[in-house]
Amino acid sequence: MDTFDASDPSPQLETSKLLRTMTADDSELRMLAFLDELDHLIEEDREREREEGLDPSIAVLLESITGADDAPLEFRSLNRRVADGLTSWEEFWVAPEETPGGHRLVNVAMKAAGAELDAAMQRFDDRPPPTHGGVLGR
Repeated sequence: MDTFDASDPSPQLETSKLLRTMTADDSELRMLAFLDELDHLIEEDREREREEGLDPSIAVLLESITGADDAPLEFRSLNRRVADGLTSWEEFWVAPEETPGGHRLVNVAMKAAGAELDAAMQRFDDRPPPTHGGVLGR
C-alpha cells in the first residue's frame, strides 16, 4: 500500500518532466500537421503545373542541357528516358525530386534561363532609342 511520506522529494520534478514531454509531444504533433499541410500545398502546385503544362522553352532548355556530351550521367539518363518515351519533360518538371539529380537539373536550367533572359535584356538595353516614328517621337 502506498502511503504519503513528507520526506519524499517533491512530485513537482515528475510533473515538470511530464509537462516537458507533453510540450515536446505537442511540438511533434504541430510539426506533423505542418508537414501534412506542406504536402497538400505541394500537391496543389503540382496539379496546377500539370494543368498549365510546361513552357516549351523550358523543355527545349532541358533537352539541350541533358543532351550535351559533357552532361552528368544522371542528366543523360533522363534525356534517354524522355527520348525513349518512358517519361516526359512535363512529368520531370512537376516532380523533379523523383529523378536522380532532378533538383540539380532544375537549378542548372533556371540558371541557364536566367542567363538567357539577362542576355535578352542586355540586347534590349543596348539598342539606341528610336529617333522618329515611335510613341515618343510624335
